[in-house]
Amino acid sequence: MRGILGHRHYQKVLLLVFGLVLTGPTALPIPSTSAARELDIYRRTAPAPTPTPTAKPTPAPSLAPVPRKATPTPSDAVLGAGSQSAFGIASGLASLPAAELSRKLADMKSLGVKWVRYDIEWSNIEYQGPGQYNWTDYDKAVQAVSASGLNSLIIIDYTPEWARKAACKDTPMCAPADPAAYAGFAAQVARRYSPYGVHYYEIWNEPNITTFYQPAANPGEYAAMLRAASAAIKSIDGRAFVLTAGTAPASTGGGNYSPVDFVNGIYAAGAKGSFDALGHHPYTWPYSPAYPNPSNAWGQLTTLHNIMVAKGDDAKQIWITEFGAPTGGPGSLASSGLTTSEGGADHVTEALEARMVADAVAAVRRLPWVGPFFWYSYQDAGTTSDTVENFFGLIRADGSHKPAYDAYKQAIAR
Repeated sequence: MRGILGHRHYQKVLLLVFGLVLTGPTALPIPSTSAARELDIYRRTAPAPTPTPTAKPTPAPSLAPVPRKATPTPSDAVLGAGSQSAFGIASGLASLPAAELSRKLADMKSLGVKWVRYDIEWSNIEYQGPGQYNWTDYDKAVQAVSASGLNSLIIIDYTPEWARKAACKDTPMCAPADPAAYAGFAAQVARRYSPYGVHYYEIWNEPNITTFYQPAANPGEYAAMLRAASAAIKSIDGRAFVLTAGTAPASTGGGNYSPVDFVNGIYAAGAKGSFDALGHHPYTWPYSPAYPNPSNAWGQLTTLHNIMVAKGDDAKQIWITEFGAPTGGPGSLASSGLTTSEGGADHVTEALEARMVADAVAAVRRLPWVGPFFWYSYQDAGTTSDTVENFFGLIRADGSHKPAYDAYKQAIAR
């Protein structure tokens, strides 16, 4: 729900939702701005340029498949409801220098989280053509997370130019022209990274909105991609656990689907049996999750669960793979999170962000069918207030802690 959305378009989406007035070759070149260092390419407000390598990419090594278990069900030690292990951070990692990456992972671990969610971007790896790979930055990220002892949830996302639909060739958020090509890359990811303990795979990011799935969201098309990728991954990794992409808050129309309509759509298109958990991004700001509103993205958690129950998937969890709130932006500021008068605000006070952290963790613990919860994000991407995108962190751009940092640490330790 963040990233390349400009703030005006982002606000428009939110107002619609809530009904408010509101090891390998030389590394790829990565922009050196603070925003790019915190977030991967798709999080930014403009598409990334096509990378140009300084060395010839090499194919992935041939690794033996991990033996398949009958049921890819994680243990309670990983997913236990209400336990410390059920919490994580969603944050870009691949663009970080090694020392900074190690430091940030150590600090995340000190928070008490057990998970980190990050991207493995097809558009940045197989960009030269089919079968030509540059894994350098992603090897670094996966190996660092593995060494840190944190669990990885990886998002396999975004299309290289050669594999895009003709209608959206100019953006990596373009849907793959052939789901089999995406599935082939997903299999390579599983082959390369499952030996490092990566077994949790999220298929794309927010495909229910045109921002991240162009030229338009399409539940049937996504279901085909999910089926193909899940089968490919599980043919390689016997411990694979596959999540649907987290759905963004949106209303149906203009190429977007609401989370409820999108999930109904993928079930209608035959997605049942191709995923082990459902992803959702129940952003609520400027309101707290404690604000009672069954129609907002947090309230829709129950509706989504009811759909799963009706489809016979009541044993599966919903994972909150992103939740957060910006503490800066160009518009008005909310400080209560509980009054309709703040409906048009595009960012919240640091004190309200901290309360939202605590409210969200408490709410998750009351829902036994909700799995891991990921706060987005670890650190602010910048300091300029022309966009809310710069202010989703638990810590500020200068590394100092916001109140939300301690609030998250205290909430998940209880």
